[in-house]
Amino acid sequence: MSQHFSNVPLVLMNSFNTDEDTEKVIRKYKGFQVKIYTFNQSCFPRISRESLLPIAKNFSVKDDMEAWYPPGHGDFYESFANSGLLRKFIDEGRVYCFLSNIDNLGATVDLNILNRLIGGGGEKPIEFVMEVTDKTRADVKGGTLIQYENKLRLLEIAQVPKEHVDDFKSVKTFKFFNTNNIWAKLDGHQRAPSDSKEFHEVTKRDAQRVLEDDIEKLLETCEEQRKGAVRSDMMRFSNLFGRFLAEDGPSVDWNKIEKLPEDAVQDYGSLVTPDENHIRDELNKLVVIKLNGGLGTSMGCHGPKSVIPVRNDLTFLDLTVQQIEHLNKVYNIEFKLLLCNYFI
Repeated sequence: MSQHFSNVPLVLMNSFNTDEDTEKVIRKYKGFQVKIYTFNQSCFPRISRESLLPIAKNFSVKDDMEAWYPPGHGDFYESFANSGLLRKFIDEGRVYCFLSNIDNLGATVDLNILNRLIGGGGEKPIEFVMEVTDKTRADVKGGTLIQYENKLRLLEIAQVPKEHVDDFKSVKTFKFFNTNNIWAKLDGHQRAPSDSKEFHEVTKRDAQRVLEDDIEKLLETCEEQRKGAVRSDMMRFSNLFGRFLAEDGPSVDWNKIEKLPEDAVQDYGSLVTPDENHIRDELNKLVVIKLNGGLGTSMGCHGPKSVIPVRNDLTFLDLTVQQIEHLNKVYNIEFKLLLCNYFI
């Protein structure tokens, strides 16, 4: 095996639920051949069902954890950009990121997929790839692919009208299951429409205006040095709340769903293995990101999922770091790990 001398960062996206515990744990990887970064996703206030106003009375999150929530995976793009890491990696010459859940041990850096993104084998480079697998009866609630209004889209069960839930769960009608393993071009985020444009028009303006007044009162309780970043989060939350007010029922018109184009899904077996001489350059364009915002409560555990022992007392995070260190040793590279956390 030849040596390729590349350096891929590993990034963890945390949340307020996982950040403190994760920062303590990653100290033990100091001697590993893996460079680790972390950043936090946003912190949004929970809304009262009755008043449609924030439950929190001040911005001291730790004083009332139940009054706040992390918005989840969909917040990745904005939080990654706001953290400064997106610009840092682009300036370093990084081109793509590989994004997956921290508890998905099957989500590994695949050189054939990376080679396809970059345009190896003489094919046209592409900006976005989502790994899918055959849907089984164990996966009926997970997202699937559809063709909708001339675009390829991910359909989640929350978007489905009640009368079509059984259709959505059919493994014959919808054959693919989203693994949430995503490969994307880093600068593609900069061309995406902003929340402020997409959700500008809302119908229940009175509720929106009252919410914004309450958010301003919350901001008055925030530490001065944090107000800029917090205000940005709250503006995006307010826009999302406006979208919630404006929409009635499921967001997909079932009659507009079309059959997937034949080239929508490319079989893994058709991918070209990269040339040995190009592996270094390809890996040097990659950032590996793990979504690390979730708690292990659904598994009967406490604390972040990433620190749950999985095998031989090794945690999800231990095994993730070992996977990347193995790549480093095989290819003589240095991966960096980026964690996206929550704020607990």
